Amino acid sequence: MTVKEYIPQYLMSLLNSNTKKNQTSCLKIIEHIQNQEDLQKVVNEVVTKLSPSTAKMYLTVIKGCLNSYNRKTKTTLFDTEDFPKIAVPQNIAFTFDSIQIEKVKQFARNYDNSHGIATLVLFLCDNGPRIQEAKNLLNNPDNFEYDDTLEVYSAFEKAEKNNNYRSYIIRPEHWDLYLQAYKQNPTIFFTDKTRQFNKFIEDLKEKYPEFANEKITTHTFRKSFVTNQYQAGVDLPTIAKATGHKDLSTLVSTYIVVSKKESTRIVKNASDPEKLRILTENQIRQENKKLRTATDLTAYH
Repeated sequence: MTVKEYIPQYLMSLLNSNTKKNQTSCLKIIEHIQNQEDLQKVVNEVVTKLSPSTAKMYLTVIKGCLNSYNRKTKTTLFDTEDFPKIAVPQNIAFTFDSIQIEKVKQFARNYDNSHGIATLVLFLCDNGPRIQEAKNLLNNPDNFEYDDTLEVYSAFEKAEKNNNYRSYIIRPEHWDLYLQAYKQNPTIFFTDKTRQFNKFIEDLKEKYPEFANEKITTHTFRKSFVTNQYQAGVDLPTIAKATGHKDLSTLVSTYIVVSKKESTRIVKNASDPEKLRILTENQIRQENKKLRTATDLTAYH
């Protein structure tokens, strides 16, 4: 029995459909192998051409399949014991703190808004939507009504994931920027914003070297919005209402940058108003300092 013939049998033994789907794509690259030399070539390709985390996943899948193949065929045709050990860098997400987000907003206010990117960035800073939600809202000005009490323009958007309505606001100075861009081109936010957003980030990093080595995406703005809201004392249910989350544990684990232990503790106490603020601002700063130190050490090594 060849490896190519055995792979379908191996995949049939996997119960989880998602696991089966992921492993199918990984195992395609070993369908042709017939001996250890062929396997070594595949391993070298994986290690040199894929990212550390992806390479580690591929080698784990390949090792599991070939070990099973050896047992099934009662041979030792493929030796997987000497597969290289791959160290995956610790992935610590970057977020803008409250001072840094003000720098970003000031930079956006003075930025060329002919493509509407300044308005879009300001909207991400102040509301933390996903970029598609932001585009949908900004392309429908009739959805916004002026709130005399809060002195902001507000709108409601139904989340695609759970159909929960969430509220978004635009401050008057941002609204003016948006209207100028919208009047110039009513379909301005329908177009793909990736290129303009990436250019904005490049220019931002040139202006502020402190961001130069950070990976900044639209998701960074969403994480920053939630983390800064939490650090400012906004309770989790209120933040969840703004972001459309039903599950507080998902909100915390995905968007609040603290350790896993603290994340669990936050969710555990979220229903008790007296215990909700379990992390003081000083504690959060200490936690972020630890994370930054770990990032520096990872970069050093």
